[in-house]
Amino acid sequence: MLKLTPQEREEIRQMHRSCRERKYADKLKALLLLDKGFSCVDVGEMLLLDDDTIRKYREQYLNLGAASLLQDNNRGKASYLNSKQLELLNQELESNTYADSKGIIVWISLLPQASRFWFLLFFKSSINLLNLFHYKDLLHYYISNFYLPQAGRLRPRSF
Repeated sequence: MLKLTPQEREEIRQMHRSCRERKYADKLKALLLLDKGFSCVDVGEMLLLDDDTIRKYREQYLNLGAASLLQDNNRGKASYLNSKQLELLNQELESNTYADSKGIIVWISLLPQASRFWFLLFFKSSINLLNLFHYKDLLHYYISNFYLPQAGRLRPRSF
């Protein structure tokens, strides 16, 4: 729950009207819905967001003001790949279309051994971000097919 003054409510409405990106507009809508008496769970369901995200928006507003909700503070990480590897990956993705991550894993498996490790590190971080594939499955696939195929300790999983 959040109690806004009429001036605060009008300021947020004005910001919402002029907002061009939906992700920022949703943050402002969340504040207005909380002000109307809806719970964080209810607002999350209405906006198709997690209720903890709604709580985060409310706390950010209370601490930093409405304008802070119109900023994107996601900075990302430095790439695991060097420029040569990025170029190789870009060439592959421009020349081939993959329906899912499995095809990219097969492509990585065909690379020379030294390149595979860095691509898998990159791919692991991308998978976590895109939620395409579970890292344990990728790790199991990589170990069972490239490190321990003769040992027979791990059975390849079907994907």
